[in-house]
Amino acid sequence: MLRRPITLRALRLAATLFVVATAVFLMMRTSGDPALAIAGPDAEPAYLEQVRLKWGLDQPLHEQYLVFLGNAFRGDFGQSMASGEGAGALFLARLPATLQLGILSLIISFLGIPLGIIAALRQGTSLDRFVMSFAVMAFSMPNFFLGILFILVFSMHLHLLPSYGSGSWQHLVMPALTLGLSSAGAVARFARSCMLDVLGSTYVLSARARGIPTSRRMLLHALPNAAIPLVTILGFRIGDLVAGAIIVETVFAWPGIGRLLANAVASRDLPVVQVVVLATALTMILANLAVDALYGWLDPRMRR
Repeated sequence: MLRRPITLRALRLAATLFVVATAVFLMMRTSGDPALAIAGPDAEPAYLEQVRLKWGLDQPLHEQYLVFLGNAFRGDFGQSMASGEGAGALFLARLPATLQLGILSLIISFLGIPLGIIAALRQGTSLDRFVMSFAVMAFSMPNFFLGILFILVFSMHLHLLPSYGSGSWQHLVMPALTLGLSSAGAVARFARSCMLDVLGSTYVLSARARGIPTSRRMLLHALPNAAIPLVTILGFRIGDLVAGAIIVETVFAWPGIGRLLANAVASRDLPVVQVVVLATALTMILANLAVDALYGWLDPRMRR
């Protein structure tokens, strides 16, 4: 029974990665001359030809594409055009820093769940308005603006936290808050909406009419049903760790994958861009597969 959906999802995963790999390959090579970005605008034509020959850019585009697909299938993403190191090794070296930042920011975003539930239970009160005001402000404020605001307040005026770099837990506080508060605001708004829908449903109202205590109604009737749409948005937030960290890591000079990608795009370092984009796409796909699995655990009807 389960072989067919598992096979279909595996095929969709492979097809998605293939489309992403093709798109990033074409965009990076048709948006300008990579050899010119490496050699510089004042490079001699002979030196440009040497650069193209060294990195295989003198070959026709379809041959470069076939070589790229074959190497990527074997897990070989080539060497960085900027440093000469392996693109995969550079990615793995920056991965712990991004995971550290992403996990902490994800924990902060989880705070939006109880905030949204509290706002739904106190609908129309000053507490509800306060929570929703915070959620809208956190969600609508750009990450780069919030990060610069934190630097001005906590680094330049209060002198409590370092403004850039890594090495201690103090360096992690402001980047994690910048990345996590925006997600917490979105999660809080979504949790409140889901909870209000569930609280107005027939089974919750009937449980209240039977005299079931509020805590029991929340734990056994409301929360499990409100959790299904919440899992969806949290799955997207998990998959968005690398993509969402690009601006934050650049603002705070955090040595993670996001900053690596920003520098690689600026210098047109094709192998590094390709491996980071493919890893980001894979993270999004796996997060969505995990969400699908959680659906069946939360709702027995979906297991069929």
